[in-house]
Amino acid sequence: MATARRTDPRSAGRERPGRPGQILDSPPAPLGSQSIILTEAMSLLESTDYMVGQNDEQVRVTLTNLLQRAAPTDKEIA
Repeated sequence: MATARRTDPRSAGRERPGRPGQILDSPPAPLGSQSIILTEAMSLLESTDYMVGQNDEQVRVTLTNLLQRAAPTDKEIA
């Protein structure tokens, strides 16, 4: 007996490109928009409970560490 594949009704038949964790072939965001994103990320970090009261340098270090973890590895880029 075959079972029907359940789909999320919110997806309305759309498929996500690639597989989970796969880096898609897309150009990086322009530097101007990255600046906006980084400013927003700094603001979010500064307001989180574990970063409140930290100096700007510590927030920048934390953001840099998070961005490095999120960056693709050389193996993923190749």
